[in-house]
Amino acid sequence: MFDYGKIYSKIGSEDLTSLNFGFKLDSKKAAIARMYFSFFGYPDVASQMRYSLITRLLKLRKGQRVLDAGCGNGIYVHQLTDSYQVIGIGVDGRRDRIKLATRINKLLRFNNYFKISLLENFNLKFKKFDKIICLEVLEHINEDRKVVKKLGKHLKIGGTMIITIPMKGTALSLKDEHDPNFEPEEFEHVRSGYDKEEIMNICKSSNFKKVTVREYFFLFSKYAVKLQQFLYKRKLVTLNLLLSPVLSLVAYLDNYIKIYPRGYIVILTK
Repeated sequence: MFDYGKIYSKIGSEDLTSLNFGFKLDSKKAAIARMYFSFFGYPDVASQMRYSLITRLLKLRKGQRVLDAGCGNGIYVHQLTDSYQVIGIGVDGRRDRIKLATRINKLLRFNNYFKISLLENFNLKFKKFDKIICLEVLEHINEDRKVVKKLGKHLKIGGTMIITIPMKGTALSLKDEHDPNFEPEEFEHVRSGYDKEEIMNICKSSNFKKVTVREYFFLFSKYAVKLQQFLYKRKLVTLNLLLSPVLSLVAYLDNYIKIYPRGYIVILTK
């Protein structure tokens, strides 16, 4: 519990003040932040829940190679490296995110590698990975089928790839999705999500040996995340920090009461 983002507690207070997490820290606040990270990880309910789920499914072992496709600021790669001693590569099209991921990697003295590239165009040559994750990314990409096939080519035989996606109608409105004049901003959602048949078809056409699609992100997670997003938008930072661990515990109830799903988690083996 609360493992996602604990790695940031290992960054010195002075170095934390130089990083841009979307909020600024002075030296006093950075010291408090380090303590917070060590107990509660990063205050993001959805990612806490998702991290716990994917680590159970990946069954990582020391020395394995992991690719994070759409890695953002590299937090999954950094946390997995610290917790499981894996070797990570992260790819993302946003220069500022890769710059931050690389900076954090250097501060942590890890040997991970981060590359700026759109997933439609990335080129890792002949590199193969034991595990690949692509989390809440495909709904942002027009050429989603091409990306899944490309990622599959980088997965070792017997390896595991995990994709998480929103259900149809949840990432943006169906009206926008079918509006020929709808033009999403760069890196925003290009579709409202997927139904089970769609994602199964995309994955099976990419020559995976086994494709399993499960529902996830149920009622408790949905409303815990909605409340946290409300606090974030209102810039109620302190209240968000205080409530985030409680909301993560509320979201944990999804493990026992699985009603009103909002997303799919796809487990692929080769």
